[in-house]
Amino acid sequence: MNGFVDNKKLIAADLVKMAELLNDCGLCQDVGPLYDAQGRCMSHSTENEWQYHFEGLKLPIDTMSHTKPVGAVPFDVVLSVELIGRYANPADQANPLIDLKKFNIEVFGLLDIEDINGYASWHLDKDSAGDQKFIHPEYHLTFGGHRIWDKIQNYGQVIILPSPRIAHPPMDAILGIDFILKNFLTKDKHKTLTQNSEYKQIIQHSIHRLWKPYYSFIGSFWAGLGSQSFSNFSIFSIMPSLDTDI
Repeated sequence: MNGFVDNKKLIAADLVKMAELLNDCGLCQDVGPLYDAQGRCMSHSTENEWQYHFEGLKLPIDTMSHTKPVGAVPFDVVLSVELIGRYANPADQANPLIDLKKFNIEVFGLLDIEDINGYASWHLDKDSAGDQKFIHPEYHLTFGGHRIWDKIQNYGQVIILPSPRIAHPPMDAILGIDFILKNFLTKDKHKTLTQNSEYKQIIQHSIHRLWKPYYSFIGSFWAGLGSQSFSNFSIFSIMPSLDTDI
């Protein structure tokens, strides 16, 4: 990614390109939320911060194995995002997200038991540990939470799925879509899109913006690089398991 120049126009263009690719591959019937995000990115972002939000990007899934109850189909996996971030800056590798107000992945399906509507959800949070009773990484992926009980009336409606790994770096809309495609669709279903060169390029833009500073900072813990080249990071906040005193 030599010569990578980050700005709101690039982020907005990537959102539009993702919308076009999803539409061309027939993986999303309504990409309007991504166009909404593109417009908000252009109108609300500044020279120092980028931001956007959208609700309800729906990715239909025909089948999924290992569900409980067996035979819960079809699925709609729905992504909603609201976030504020920093542009990639090699001279100042900072915590890439200023605020993650919303990153929800919701799964809607029809249970094969008296046509009951089933539901599952994950959410990516960004918050400091504070005075918590349990280990609390700054960025953490959680199954369920209060959204489950907002959507259903009894435990029998919960769709139990093979849970994605809990430890996860920050994500935006682009990386969130990639996460859904690769966790909920089989490779033969998504490879036409995910092997597309334009798709790979916009994924790399978000990786460079969000994951490079995140993982570089974690690596600096062992490399002895010091904190002067990073800002707005705390190693024991994002990786509390490294703190052997807790």
